[in-house]
Amino acid sequence: IDVNAQTSVTDVVYSLEKDGDLRAAADVQAEAVAGDPADIDGYKRLSRLKVKLGDKSIKTYVNGKTVGFDVPPVAEDGRTLVPFRAISESLKADVTYDPATKTITVKRDNVEVKLKLGSKIATVNGKEVTLDVPGKVKDNRVLVPLRFLSEALDTDVTWDAETSSAIIVNKTPEAEASVQ
Repeated sequence: IDVNAQTSVTDVVYSLEKDGDLRAAADVQAEAVAGDPADIDGYKRLSRLKVKLGDKSIKTYVNGKTVGFDVPPVAEDGRTLVPFRAISESLKADVTYDPATKTITVKRDNVEVKLKLGSKIATVNGKEVTLDVPGKVKDNRVLVPLRFLSEALDTDVTWDAETSSAIIVNKTPEAEASVQ
């Protein structure tokens, strides 16, 4: 690859992809996304490369980083459910679980979210919110609607149906700086 000061990351990724080195192209694109977490098109390029590499799973990114799950996200009734703790902790939120009441609490900055397993009612700072799909347990992990949790924690959420990718980015630079 001919790289010089005028070569863009997109050019490098395209050249690697054209040469058949999809893994290297994905690695370069992942670095680009990490460097510019607000570049939604960058995440989509990364996800398309992952699909070409055979990744058919739901891909989830938080502030430029791929979120790893020990239990994969699932689609249910048109909603993506993700492991609650993994998403919350990737956003640097504190998570607690009360097994007696089956209630999960997450706190981040000035936001407190409470969710009882099996219920379509959650609270955000004490105000009731109705969920389309209730939280549930799968393989000893609590799964919750991704959009609900992410938006409750004051982030922007983008869903890319083409690549089954969820992109979560803090709304404010101050919040983003606190998670890096």
